Amino acid sequence: MAAPIRGARERSRACRTSRPDQVRVLRAILSTLLRPNVALATGLVVLSGLSFGTMPFFTKRLADSGMPAYAIEIYRYGLTALILFPVLLANIREKAAIAWGLSAGFVMGFGWFGYVWALEEAPVASVSLLYMSYPAFTVLMGWGFFGDKPPKAAAFAAVLVLLGSALALSPSQFQAGHVPVLLASLSAPLGFGFMINVLIHKVGHLPPLARIASIALGAVLGLSPLAIFSDPQLMVPQTENGWWLVAGIALITALLPQLLFYTYAPHIGAARTSMAASVELPTNFIVGWIAFSEAIGGGLWAACLLILAAILITPANPHPKHARTDAPPDR
Repeated sequence: MAAPIRGARERSRACRTSRPDQVRVLRAILSTLLRPNVALATGLVVLSGLSFGTMPFFTKRLADSGMPAYAIEIYRYGLTALILFPVLLANIREKAAIAWGLSAGFVMGFGWFGYVWALEEAPVASVSLLYMSYPAFTVLMGWGFFGDKPPKAAAFAAVLVLLGSALALSPSQFQAGHVPVLLASLSAPLGFGFMINVLIHKVGHLPPLARIASIALGAVLGLSPLAIFSDPQLMVPQTENGWWLVAGIALITALLPQLLFYTYAPHIGAARTSMAASVELPTNFIVGWIAFSEAIGGGLWAACLLILAAILITPANPHPKHARTDAPPDR
């Protein structure tokens, strides 16, 4: 009888001893996530790019079911805006930063409208390749409008991304009828490049959830007039599978990756952010290959290597609030 009691006491003592250790581990993890080094922040932005890269699957499926582009985008950003709206209200005193976030979301929302329209008509690979010009737009707009002169390495990395996109492109993927929608799809990289710069230079001091809320709400407000004057039936999925696709595009391609992207992008700066998120391109190609039977040639693998090189050579340039004074310089 004494032995079982003694064993129970030892187990109880072990549990009490392990709890402080667990708490310390959780605190260490939380501290690392709240104040990440450059490598961790870059990795989490890369993870967000992988998640963003699944968007063509949900977008093209919904578009094929007859849902218009603006409805798809409202569903994509609407859940995020609704859930995080109270956070935005809690930071309402930051009127200037919120206004910048709303404007960035407005521009980005209309940019994605062109992207979705292009996905309805052209192959995923073609649209994705043109979208991958956004690092160049990010660098150029950061320099021209926000005074953020890029290091030579960042400019070279943008060239590598564009070169990788060109290598992955097969001439057979373009058709004469696709040219107008492919040109329209350039509104997406332009809008996304503008959003990255606003995120880094204008709203970086807002809490991460408030940043996400302002940008998502701006996208919804920009597209809402199109929804108001459309056929209500077009706005609602007609099948159970359609609702699953709506849930996927809202959570997997918006809320979850945005939490990572908007939280950690200010820690590494606009240039490295755009390069790290460029992993979206190979993800797009894999989605096109698996879900839509689009062929993948050797050019894709060359493009992946160039994009990886671009990520590695781009120096970090964090917002001053997020710079780590206790960390060694990023080389």
